[in-house]
Amino acid sequence: SIPTQRGLAPGNGAFVNLLKELTSATPEVAGKPFSPLFAAAAATVTGKVLMLGDRLDTDIEGAKRQGIASAWVNTGVHHIGDVLNAPTARRPEFLLGDL
Repeated sequence: SIPTQRGLAPGNGAFVNLLKELTSATPEVAGKPFSPLFAAAAATVTGKVLMLGDRLDTDIEGAKRQGIASAWVNTGVHHIGDVLNAPTARRPEFLLGDL
């Protein structure tokens, strides 16, 4: 989902599911929270890596799966209550009020 002025709107996942239904094919997912995307991005950086994200189930979980430090940013998708109640696999190392 994508935050908009009118609330959350469907993101890429909705379109992937549409194509899956129309084609009866199972897509190979490389985006968040799956490791290939995080591994490829981290490989381009020299030094320490920090994932910034506002979604616990994609940004933060993906970083944790890859062993990358993460910072949750309060931009509207998940809220501080979600962070405080998140399971370990979705709990960031750092909290940021905004960008």
